[in-house]
Amino acid sequence: MDRDALRLFDECGKYLNKPLRSEKERYLLGLVLTDEYNLMHDDGYKIDVYHLASSEYIEFADEFIAKQKERRQITENNTVILSSDVTHESCEFDWVIQLAYFAHLIQIYKQLVSKPTIVVKIANNVIDFLNQQVAKCQRDNVRSCSSTLELKLDESDDDDDDDDDQDLINPAAANNGNASRSRYQDIHIHVDHKVCDKVMLFTGISKKRAQILCTSFENHLELILLSIYKSNFILEVVTESLKMEHYDTAYRYLIQFDDLYCAKAAIQEYVATCCKQRRMQPILKQNWSESDIQFTEWTQHVLSFQHTNNIQLKPVNYQNLVESMIYKFALQFNIEDSFCFDLLYTFSMNHGDYKAAAKYMFEYVMRIEHSGNLSKTIQKLQYHCLCQVLSALDLLSERESQKYLRLDFATNRFQDEKTVIFRNEKIATYQQIKKYYILMQSKYYLLTLTDNDSGGGGGGDGDGDAVVDGAAETTTTYTAEQIARFNVLETAIHLFKNGWYSQSLLLLHTFDNRDGILLIFHKMVEVLLFGGGNDSLTWTDLEQLLLDYDDLHGHYRYTFDVLQTILSFNANNPHFVVPSFIQNRIQTLSEPEMNVFIPPLIDTFCEYGKILESIRVLCFVLNSTKVSIKNDCYNYQNHAFWKIAQNLFAYCSTLALKHQQQTLLKSLANWIARPCLN
Repeated sequence: MDRDALRLFDECGKYLNKPLRSEKERYLLGLVLTDEYNLMHDDGYKIDVYHLASSEYIEFADEFIAKQKERRQITENNTVILSSDVTHESCEFDWVIQLAYFAHLIQIYKQLVSKPTIVVKIANNVIDFLNQQVAKCQRDNVRSCSSTLELKLDESDDDDDDDDDQDLINPAAANNGNASRSRYQDIHIHVDHKVCDKVMLFTGISKKRAQILCTSFENHLELILLSIYKSNFILEVVTESLKMEHYDTAYRYLIQFDDLYCAKAAIQEYVATCCKQRRMQPILKQNWSESDIQFTEWTQHVLSFQHTNNIQLKPVNYQNLVESMIYKFALQFNIEDSFCFDLLYTFSMNHGDYKAAAKYMFEYVMRIEHSGNLSKTIQKLQYHCLCQVLSALDLLSERESQKYLRLDFATNRFQDEKTVIFRNEKIATYQQIKKYYILMQSKYYLLTLTDNDSGGGGGGDGDGDAVVDGAAETTTTYTAEQIARFNVLETAIHLFKNGWYSQSLLLLHTFDNRDGILLIFHKMVEVLLFGGGNDSLTWTDLEQLLLDYDDLHGHYRYTFDVLQTILSFNANNPHFVVPSFIQNRIQTLSEPEMNVFIPPLIDTFCEYGKILESIRVLCFVLNSTKVSIKNDCYNYQNHAFWKIAQNLFAYCSTLALKHQQQTLLKSLANWIARPCLN
């Protein structure tokens, strides 16, 4: 049925491709193509048959002519059309009636029958018809202009009295080919304002677009009109193909646009359909960079940068138009819906633009932060988005200290001055983003406790989240709003209370909160000595954490603080034993580290009356030192070990520890007399 209808429509179109002999037929055709239905449903491709059609093809009713004259008067009074004689000049083309007829059919099938397949087939036929008219018009234009052009060139060059043969070849242009063609290319095309006004009147496009088309088609009115109508029918194919979810067909036609206005409209329809149906594949699988069209006529006066993550500054091409349209929809979506920003992230990653991918996802994170939504779901979403930001930045080839994002949106500075992360509102460095990520990761741990799970805090919430290990068996539950308002120290303390010691220390270390780290280590010692909290905590865990966060640059501050805490609870314990983490640390010390670690260690033991332990430690160090004191440039009496030995020797004399005193003297003698090791 549809095939027969299409064949009948084509036959009618061919019949309308020639002048109608009957006046009644011309009048009936005028009534059909100018009825109120057509005028009310103007989708942008309606043909102005009143101004463009010949009287041999169509006749209009008196009422319609009166309305057109009234509209003309209003237009002239509003000075929209500057040329007063535009509507009085003849602009008649043979193809107008057939084109208007097919446009009328498309209107009927779109509004009344709603058959996208028929609309696409009719539009395809119209596009083929317009291609034929464009080719014909170009051939006629070449034939009519070639002789005139040659005549003008000859007249402009032949202004002397010498031999005409010398004017046939331009030596400067001979290297580039034909001289006349070279001179013709140098001619600058000026906009014919009369043609521009006609284009605006007949098609209803903006003045800027009309001027660009006049420049592109050298003020050839017929070619301009054919180009506009062809673009509109291509847009119709794209729109109807999307209704049928034929994305590949829509893409094949969409990529043909060379006009920014139509390309934007088609891409907007394409992206809107995909976002509405929540489908990424139709956008991601297409090769948007296959067209090298840059739309330079629209951007020649606009400053643009090739290497930027701001879509407003990128060169205008198909790939950037798609990215820009997705971003436009992303700003309109609900903050809880991450589809568009996920699409932007994936789209940028597919094209190797890792900085843009990170920037879009980070912008979404900041929009969540400013939205004031403190629900559990939105906080988890924010954390996962930060993971994607770091994943994109990790793919950059620069070093971490050189990685950063330029921001064109507001960042969160936090109300607590101690936890300010992004001090510069225009730049976010890799380290700042990673710091923010660790804070959100710590709160993510606590969010697992907001569910009423029968198990501990590491049991997850049953919605696909990873299990968090190391949670205490007895946990404290919170609300998502409470967790969102925790500052760094509060978050770390609550992590500790629920048994996440490692994450608590990582958070405090990231924000350089040394007092908070000391507090956590102090609490861990209390748990190990007196029980409570997480029963799975061991001295080995404490030792590993000290190795992670304590080193030579920090002068082993946390290790000595832990030792002091232990000694404070064992000051009167006669059976005190040096903790294993102290002994293991001593065995792994290098020579420079030993000179920094041993003196304050022995001073700490002496401060709490542990003289025997101090002697054992010093004797062990003196006997295990691999580098002779004779290698030093100064006398052994200036060495820190000698001064410590003197203090311990005095303690032994006071406490009558003769045996320990002799042992210390032997160790000192061996240390001083040890051969020089090269």
